[in-house]
Amino acid sequence: MFVLFLTIGWAKMARSPIRLEIGSRGIQVFARSESTWIPWEVIDRVGVVRVAGQQHLVAWSQAADVFPEFDTYGGGPRYLPQHGGIAICSLSVLRAGRHHIMRALRTYSTSPVGQW
Repeated sequence: MFVLFLTIGWAKMARSPIRLEIGSRGIQVFARSESTWIPWEVIDRVGVVRVAGQQHLVAWSQAADVFPEFDTYGGGPRYLPQHGGIAICSLSVLRAGRHHIMRALRTYSTSPVGQW
């Protein structure tokens, strides 16, 4: 039973691949549904937040509510009304660990970085 659950989990991750890029100009996520770029100029703060039991990279912005609350195809950024931010992506689908992502955010971000 355990192997069956692992196989289903890996199959779901393979169906919706995600690539995250953090650089000097902003954060870009390449999801199955779309590609989204968020420049540092519009991000008020950024960090890792636990959402529905999983850690997500979340950015807070004045324009966060323009994102949809639900991503039809899975994997793309979405608005989190309970946090008032944008869930850019889940850390569980990335190959990099949380500490590598936090290091990249601290290196490139012009906004406050933390865990909330």
